[in-house]
Amino acid sequence: MAEITIKSVLEGLFKEVYGDKLYNLIPDIGMLIKEVPFRETEQLGNAFHIPVIVSDEQGATYAGPEEDGFALESPEAMNTKDAVVKGSQILMRAAIGYKAAAAAAKGGKQAFVNATEMIIKRLMNSISRRVESMLLYGGSATGIGEADSSVNINATSTTVTFTAQTWSPGSWVGQKNASVDFYNGNTLVGTLKVGTITDLEGAEMTFTGLAADITAVDAALALGNLQVFWHGAKGKEALGLDAIITTSGLLFTIDNTVYDLFKGQQFDVGGVALSFDKLTDSLVNAILYGLDEDVQVLVAPRTWQDLNKDEAALRNYDYSYKPSMAEKGNEGIKFHLMNITVEVKSHAMVKEGEAFVYPKSHLRRVGAYEISMKTPGYGEEMFRQLENNAAFELRAYTDQALFTERPAHLIKLFNIVNS
Repeated sequence: MAEITIKSVLEGLFKEVYGDKLYNLIPDIGMLIKEVPFRETEQLGNAFHIPVIVSDEQGATYAGPEEDGFALESPEAMNTKDAVVKGSQILMRAAIGYKAAAAAAKGGKQAFVNATEMIIKRLMNSISRRVESMLLYGGSATGIGEADSSVNINATSTTVTFTAQTWSPGSWVGQKNASVDFYNGNTLVGTLKVGTITDLEGAEMTFTGLAADITAVDAALALGNLQVFWHGAKGKEALGLDAIITTSGLLFTIDNTVYDLFKGQQFDVGGVALSFDKLTDSLVNAILYGLDEDVQVLVAPRTWQDLNKDEAALRNYDYSYKPSMAEKGNEGIKFHLMNITVEVKSHAMVKEGEAFVYPKSHLRRVGAYEISMKTPGYGEEMFRQLENNAAFELRAYTDQALFTERPAHLIKLFNIVNS
């Protein structure tokens, strides 16, 4: 059949053009994906088991200068626990029609690139954004944002205002028609589709949906805040930075109320703009818990602007300060604190009232499958025929989770109010 021939040609062209370079198509917004290494780990059941140290060796014996033959204290071996990490699967789909596929197959390499490059880039962009969102806010109590109120436009659309603390414009840009779930705690109120951002600074955007869902969301928001999640993501995503740091109790099946090395640090900025004074204050507890390596700080773009204006403070903290390090648009601001280097980076998907601090060397992504269009069980096959449409389907898939063996070295700053 002609479509089978076309499919085999497309497979060959795909391998020739893209090969193993698909990972290079991950967009810049995938900062954690690019900077946190992925380690393929064997699953035991439906989870990954990683041994971690939760307390050091004890049983030290002290003796005075005149003592001899003294009794020894009982040894206390270091305590290890088995951390159980559950990965999350995310799959994205795209399609190319028979007509475009046939033209690409017959036209050779350049025709193939012209026909598929945008589709493949957008597919990798889409799954990367969802994975990056999970690495930040998977398992978060407020999801990807907390809705505060709404104003009905008509039966099938409404304007929703988010809380200033949980507003993250970068999470929503380009996501028109994406489905999201509005929850009141664990109760699903309604599922709507993303519309347009109507007030970037006022945290307002429109949503569309069935009249019953619009009515339910509007009515619920009149009574209190609702938490917003990507459709189907609540309870299925792996834990992100936010949840890893803020969880009190069982974290990766280890009770961090018993083992404090497994409990993240939280710092209240106090309802003011983030400054270098506040940032360095937030680091003290992590340093007391043994943090002795360089860290990275992820902040919202508006928070970055406030820090970028705080150049005088940067001079005080870093004798090697150079004005170019704090120029607008630069990738990072670096300064030294005690024996560590702190690098601040702007991340468009970080909520405007929050920031995260972490040592990159203690953070990793574990899972069964890194982001790829080579989906499990299909070998080198990239194109599948759709059953009910005259088109070929492309898929991108991953199975992964974020993990750190020392959550006490991670910090969440909250209650930031940007100027």
